[in-house]
Amino acid sequence: MRTPLSAPVIAAIRLRGGNAASGTIIVRLDSAFYNAAVIGAIRRGGARFSVTVPANASIRAAIAAIPGQAWTPIRYPRAIWDVI
Repeated sequence: MRTPLSAPVIAAIRLRGGNAASGTIIVRLDSAFYNAAVIGAIRRGGARFSVTVPANASIRAAIAAIPGQAWTPIRYPRAIWDVI
Protein backbone atom coordinates (compact mmCIF):
# COMPACT_ATOMS: atom_id res chain seq x y z
CA MET A 1 0.00 0.00 0.00
CA ARG A 2 1.31 3.47 -0.82
CA THR A 3 -0.18 6.90 -0.38
CA PRO A 4 1.23 10.27 -1.44
CA LEU A 5 1.98 11.01 2.23
CA SER A 6 3.59 7.77 3.40
CA ALA A 7 6.23 5.19 2.62
CA PRO A 8 5.23 1.84 1.11
CA VAL A 9 3.72 -0.55 3.68
CA ILE A 10 3.26 -4.32 3.45
CA ALA A 11 -0.47 -4.79 4.06
CA ALA A 12 -0.69 -8.57 3.68
CA ILE A 13 1.43 -11.64 2.97
CA ARG A 14 0.85 -15.32 2.47
CA LEU A 15 2.93 -18.48 2.50
CA ARG A 16 3.10 -20.20 -0.82
CA GLY A 17 2.77 -23.94 -1.17
CA GLY A 18 5.10 -26.29 -3.01
CA ASN A 19 8.85 -26.40 -3.38
CA ALA A 20 10.84 -23.22 -3.53
CA ALA A 21 14.03 -22.65 -5.45
CA SER A 22 17.14 -23.23 -3.38
CA GLY A 23 19.09 -20.25 -2.15
CA THR A 24 20.23 -18.48 0.96
CA ILE A 25 17.72 -18.73 3.78
CA ILE A 26 17.46 -15.58 5.90
CA VAL A 27 15.64 -15.64 9.23
CA ARG A 28 14.60 -12.46 11.05
CA LEU A 29 13.52 -12.68 14.69
CA ASP A 30 12.46 -10.30 17.41
CA SER A 31 13.66 -10.65 20.99
CA ALA A 32 10.82 -13.02 21.94
CA PHE A 33 12.62 -15.77 20.00
CA TYR A 34 16.13 -15.04 21.30
CA ASN A 35 17.21 -18.26 22.99
CA ALA A 36 19.92 -20.87 22.49
CA ALA A 37 17.60 -23.52 21.03
CA VAL A 38 16.25 -21.28 18.27
CA ILE A 39 19.62 -19.74 17.36
CA GLY A 40 21.23 -23.21 17.42
CA ALA A 41 18.61 -24.60 15.03
CA ILE A 42 19.10 -21.70 12.63
CA ARG A 43 22.89 -22.11 12.68
CA ARG A 44 22.68 -25.89 12.21
CA GLY A 45 20.42 -25.28 9.21
CA GLY A 46 23.04 -23.03 7.66
CA ALA A 47 20.76 -19.99 7.46
CA ARG A 48 21.78 -16.37 7.88
CA PHE A 49 19.94 -14.55 10.62
CA SER A 50 19.17 -11.24 12.22
CA VAL A 51 17.76 -11.19 15.72
CA THR A 52 16.90 -8.41 18.15
CA VAL A 53 18.23 -9.21 21.61
CA PRO A 54 17.08 -7.80 24.92
CA ALA A 55 19.44 -5.13 26.26
CA ASN A 56 20.92 -6.58 29.42
CA ALA A 57 24.21 -5.87 31.18
CA SER A 58 26.25 -8.44 29.22
CA ILE A 59 24.92 -7.21 25.85
CA ARG A 60 25.64 -3.57 26.76
CA ALA A 61 29.17 -4.56 27.88
CA ALA A 62 29.82 -6.46 24.63
CA ILE A 63 28.70 -3.47 22.54
CA ALA A 64 30.77 -1.06 24.63
CA ALA A 65 33.86 -3.25 24.05
CA ILE A 66 33.69 -2.82 20.26
CA PRO A 67 36.33 -0.27 19.22
CA GLY A 68 35.02 2.83 17.44
CA GLN A 69 36.97 2.10 14.24
CA ALA A 70 35.39 -1.38 14.00
CA TRP A 71 31.90 0.04 13.34
CA THR A 72 30.75 0.10 9.72
CA PRO A 73 28.29 2.82 8.70
CA ILE A 74 25.18 1.67 6.88
CA ARG A 75 24.11 3.80 3.93
CA TYR A 76 20.52 3.83 2.75
CA PRO A 77 20.69 5.51 -0.68
CA ARG A 78 16.98 5.15 -1.41
CA ALA A 79 15.63 5.60 2.11
CA ILE A 80 12.17 7.03 2.64
CA TRP A 81 12.03 9.02 5.85
CA ASP A 82 8.69 9.39 7.63
CA VAL A 83 8.34 12.93 8.88
CA ILE A 84 5.62 13.84 11.31
